Amino acid sequence: MKAVGRRAVVRGLAACMVCGFLARASGAAPATLRIGYGGAAQEPLWLLIAKPELGKSYGKAYTLDAIKFQGSDKRAQAFGINGFSTSGHLWLDAALGRHGLSDSDVKITPIPFSAMQEALAAGKIDVGEFPQPFAALLENEAPVARIFDAKYGLPFDEELDVLIGKDAFLKKNSAAVRALLEDLKDTMRFYLDKPREARQLLIDARMVRVSPAVYLGMRDYYRDPTLQPDADALAKMQEFQVKAGFQKNSVDIRSLVDTSYLP
Repeated sequence: MKAVGRRAVVRGLAACMVCGFLARASGAAPATLRIGYGGAAQEPLWLLIAKPELGKSYGKAYTLDAIKFQGSDKRAQAFGINGFSTSGHLWLDAALGRHGLSDSDVKITPIPFSAMQEALAAGKIDVGEFPQPFAALLENEAPVARIFDAKYGLPFDEELDVLIGKDAFLKKNSAAVRALLEDLKDTMRFYLDKPREARQLLIDARMVRVSPAVYLGMRDYYRDPTLQPDADALAKMQEFQVKAGFQKNSVDIRSLVDTSYLP
């Protein structure tokens, strides 16, 4: 799944949630795929979780055991980000670096995206990281100012959502994985072709708890309808992660990108 660049940011940073793709075999068809999802920018995956009937192979070739990633909530005056060693943390560090500073020169408070606006309003943080739809909601409800966005420190398009799987499991359950990705591609197409209808489904399913007046017409990220990952973008992202100390050693990113499961 691909969403790159152009993130909306209010009083701070935009957000990145990497979607971890882990799996466990159920022994018999359909295979159970255990998938983690985040709280921002993953509408096509949310749709498949909330409305599995949108996927023609769901329940036949595979089922999903979906688990939501949880953030931590600490209380202090600080830059609010979704967690340490996340893309938001990287963007903050890169932006500060343009002014001769680093993340060690500021206070950082990890806060879930869903609690970020409340923390900002309560004065628990001074600057917050707001991806969509939280940025649109905040701008609609509060007098805030943009300080910088994700591209201020990293001026190139990035992969926002990445599916990661264990190679042995993927090979053993290739049919189920291909069925999932075909359904995800169809769900992506539905979301792109009918964004208001798709977003209303997410509101009705309570996957997104944002006012329809804000969410239905919200400006969105770019999403590649083919789901093709951008290996060059991933390589650039890795360079910044190593520079920031989030990653000790570089790996051959291109050798890890396998598009053979894509429809």
